Amino acid sequence: MSSSEPGADKIYVNCYFPGNIATDAMDTWKVLFGSLVGWTFKTFFKVVGQGVEDAAATVLFLGSTELVVEKGIRGRYFVPVATEASVSGLAENEKLAREVWVWTEEVVMKALGG
Repeated sequence: MSSSEPGADKIYVNCYFPGNIATDAMDTWKVLFGSLVGWTFKTFFKVVGQGVEDAAATVLFLGSTELVVEKGIRGRYFVPVATEASVSGLAENEKLAREVWVWTEEVVMKALGG
């Protein structure tokens, strides 16, 4: 969205990683690698991972703090708890980002019947 569009200056887009949270979603590991491996992963992340409160704290911070607007925080990456972090080199690959964007538009248009 270009900054010349009305209201564009009021949009703040950031992304975050909620953390490694031992929820039922981690049961996917059981399906992929078997019950023992899945149980081991989930148990490991219960000990060293983040809790659901920490995961929620980052998104709540980004969605509600006035600091995002005051400091013009856009296009940044955050990890628990509300800590700005660097992204990988792959995430900074602009050519790949454009390809993913085009692919996503195509998939969405197909899904919408357009």
